[in-house]
Amino acid sequence: MRIIERKRFGSRGQGTLVRYKGVDNWYSCYSSHGKEVRQSTGTADFKAAKKFHRGVLDALAADR
Repeated sequence: MRIIERKRFGSRGQGTLVRYKGVDNWYSCYSSHGKEVRQSTGTADFKAAKKFHRGVLDALAADR
């Protein structure tokens, strides 16, 4: 799949939000335990996608 839009989130190590060609939803991309994880946010709204991504990062931080 081809990335058409990528928004960096926060500082280094905070992951990115990406959109793929032909798909409306944003995807949350981050690293967990040394592996890249791409997870659909389930929404095309950028603000809602940022909120979802923040929640995922907070859950990872709590896991550490």
